[in-house]
Amino acid sequence: MKLFSKIIQRIRLRDMQKNEARVNEDYQICERDGKLWLTFWGHPFIPQNFLKSDIVEVLNEIRKLHMDDKI
Repeated sequence: MKLFSKIIQRIRLRDMQKNEARVNEDYQICERDGKLWLTFWGHPFIPQNFLKSDIVEVLNEIRKLHMDDKI
């Protein structure tokens, strides 16, 4: 029974790591027309000047919220 629990725990950890890598790949920052943009799947969707906070802080918060939604 202990082995079965460890296997399940390892599978969950692996899935969580895959999800985190995917979220980090999906949401990024790029430069376009001399401005920094938040991107999703490589498509710019929010320029930095639309944000009240630092773009890196916003990116990290978006990634965290996405991961929280997956749990």
